[in-house]
Amino acid sequence: LPLFFCFSVAENSLLPRIQVTSPNSINDWKQLASLLVAVFDDDDIKFRKQTEKNDFSKSSIKDQIEKFHWQVLGRRDTENFVLNRYLKTARQMYGKKHAILIAKDVNVGAGGIVLGMAEMGISSSYQESDEKKKDESESSIRKVVTVGVLGVAPQCQRFGIGNLLLAKCEEIALSPGWNEDSIHVAVDPNNSNALDFFRKQGYDPVAGRPSMVTVRRKKSYEELPHLMFCKKLTKTDPATS
Repeated sequence: LPLFFCFSVAENSLLPRIQVTSPNSINDWKQLASLLVAVFDDDDIKFRKQTEKNDFSKSSIKDQIEKFHWQVLGRRDTENFVLNRYLKTARQMYGKKHAILIAKDVNVGAGGIVLGMAEMGISSSYQESDEKKKDESESSIRKVVTVGVLGVAPQCQRFGIGNLLLAKCEEIALSPGWNEDSIHVAVDPNNSNALDFFRKQGYDPVAGRPSMVTVRRKKSYEELPHLMFCKKLTKTDPATS
């Protein structure tokens, strides 16, 4: 995935070339899978930084072998796993409140290059009652529209692509068929960059205990606690203009 070009492209010249849409070709889906692995699984950047410093004391021979195996075989297998999973999800969720979006630079290559993605749907959120009772049993479980995944290619972050994807999610939540007046995001409490990003976009923390979210780790899944944030939407929001 030739993402290196983002380093030499100014934000004001890149964003006009970005189109946010649903994947409409197998190449789009393959690029989406590669992007997700690059964002959430690829530890190659950390390894390169360590190698550049000629500091191998923190990395055992076993670790280096595992990293080599990941780069040669593991990454490709994981991309295929993610691809098949998302194709299956798209078929199963067709016609329901669920959307998979990609942000694509349409000026690169024959079909463009995928630089970001977002997935939104319905999830459960634990929220305190209006009386704010301390007893956890008094918390209510609500089904809410949630942006569960938002990722941008590491080399193209801080160019405004995440803003475009999030704005499109908000637009969809307001659209006929969804008719939502708010949208939620599930955020890893240890991801300070994500917490800052959503706060700047007008999202506020939801009172109540963290929600358990299914998170993919390469080719397996685990339940991890995430903080829920919410933004009230109106028809005059920039997302709909």
